[in-house]
Amino acid sequence: MDNKMNALDRPIDHNGRDPFYLGASLFSLVIVLVGFSPGFYLQEVFELPELPLHLVVHGTVLTGWFFLACLQPALVRFRKTRLHRRTGIAGLLIAAAVVITGVWTVVMRDATTIDEFPTRAGGNSRHCSCSCFVSRLAPHFVASQVITNA
Repeated sequence: MDNKMNALDRPIDHNGRDPFYLGASLFSLVIVLVGFSPGFYLQEVFELPELPLHLVVHGTVLTGWFFLACLQPALVRFRKTRLHRRTGIAGLLIAAAVVITGVWTVVMRDATTIDEFPTRAGGNSRHCSCSCFVSRLAPHFVASQVITNA
């Protein structure tokens, strides 16, 4: 019998709960918080122009999504499965809000020029056509399908 560890095997902690999901979600949250701090969370500190409403709403909804993504594996890890299931229902509502605000953001982005926010995006003033709209949504759709079916 071969006792070699498979590359997909991960250590299980003493509680019998896999720490990978909590660690990965916390890592993702840190990336989001650090990455979006200058342009979203701390925009007043960096003296950037005020964001339009659709970006504020989308950013707030996605921040909630990432916090929920950390809460869910933490609840499982600490054996709070009843609360995990209840917050999972909230996750469905947040997921719907992510999609709705994501489409809203893409539509509003295509309806205006990027020149309004030169410090954020380099001042590219191209308008997007329908094909550009679809090409921007396609990666998000594919990612959602990969995550959903994982």
